[in-house]
Amino acid sequence: MRNATLAALLPAALLMGAAAAQNGNNSCGSATPINGLGTFLFDNNGATIDGPADCGGQPVRRDIWYLWTAPATDGYEVTTCGGTTLETRIAIYDGFDCVNYPQIGCAASTCQGQTSVAFNAVGGQQYLIRLGSRTVGSSGSGTFDILTNFCVTNPQDQFDPNGDCSSAATLTDGSYTGLFVSKDEPDYYQFEVPAGGALQMDWFFAHSAGDIDVFVYDDCGNNVVAESLSGSNDETIFWTNPDPCDKLISVRTEIWTGSNLPCNTYDMVVSGIGSTGNPCSGGGGSVAYGCDPANPNSTGLDAKIAASGSLSAADAFPVHLDVTQGPASQFAYFVTSATLNDPGINVASGRLCVGAPLARFSPGTATASSNPQLNSLGQFDSAGVLQSLSGNSSTGAGFDVPQIIPDPINGTIAPGSTWVFQLWYRDGPTSNFSTAAVVTFG
Repeated sequence: MRNATLAALLPAALLMGAAAAQNGNNSCGSATPINGLGTFLFDNNGATIDGPADCGGQPVRRDIWYLWTAPATDGYEVTTCGGTTLETRIAIYDGFDCVNYPQIGCAASTCQGQTSVAFNAVGGQQYLIRLGSRTVGSSGSGTFDILTNFCVTNPQDQFDPNGDCSSAATLTDGSYTGLFVSKDEPDYYQFEVPAGGALQMDWFFAHSAGDIDVFVYDDCGNNVVAESLSGSNDETIFWTNPDPCDKLISVRTEIWTGSNLPCNTYDMVVSGIGSTGNPCSGGGGSVAYGCDPANPNSTGLDAKIAASGSLSAADAFPVHLDVTQGPASQFAYFVTSATLNDPGINVASGRLCVGAPLARFSPGTATASSNPQLNSLGQFDSAGVLQSLSGNSSTGAGFDVPQIIPDPINGTIAPGSTWVFQLWYRDGPTSNFSTAAVVTFG
């Protein structure tokens, strides 16, 4: 039985290789030579400091040294992530120089106490790896890995640069392979989805190489209409355009900020892109803002309004209104008129900037006999973001403005018309108003 157990364990032991059996040396001048990629053992129990305090002004405590030869010119990563319980610090030096210590990378506790350092290396050249403890008096043992890391080489794909809304890449239906995304630069894409059209997008990647998340907007950077944020391989989006016109869609692909790894590659498959020649832009809607800044509230900030959406008078809900920087837990609703009065008139602690006559999207105007979707009643959450309480919001936050304007105006948004929107809200014993959004509809 003992022989059988040994035979079963032997292949696993051999996988570690001769390199893993070597431990670093306590002296820089006697650094342990290692080569190539793989897993290596370390044990810094009993080690002392043999190097400068050059990692953010801190030394690598109880440091042990390795002299590594790069197998090829590439980006590399030295990491103890998942290989020990010790809180580690790692420094990398260019060449076998224990006098000047020409550092090219250093980090501590980048992955829940353990550490990863990425750097570029030239094939055949030597580099000093200095590994030890982050905190005074601590020591331990474990393993570290030397891996290739293409993040540091900043590879480009067919769509670069597309790292913001203004440089979003235009897509058509099809498959796209070998795409690259990093924490430093997300990927933005843009296209139209026809009225009633069904969009499907699939991202294929290994979650273990970097956690990718995706967001779909009907106004780039604002008003999320779909998202996929799984913690596993791959992401998928299904979304149907609810409007009677072609809607311009923007998609953001990013590395989750909490991901231990800063980049990844992915393949993407898209279907449902198209146009009927009836764009939701409606021939040129626009948004402007007034009474900015508004009077500050109890948070010390002024409540800010933001308008997004198609701005097309042909849509049942042509504009979406969001408000931020409000006082937590306070109630609110929107008012509107056809004129802007800037800088407004003083009402309670705020300034009313919509001119007379004005209409209220309040519970009182949202009766079954008129239109229950006129109810814009909301409440600020703990972050000061207005959340819908009426169910009239495509995102759960803010308010989807319907075509119908309530009494006393009792009208319908028409092409070329301009409407001014502002939020009234409670603020303890008083009330206030947000800034104003001036929307001209196409």
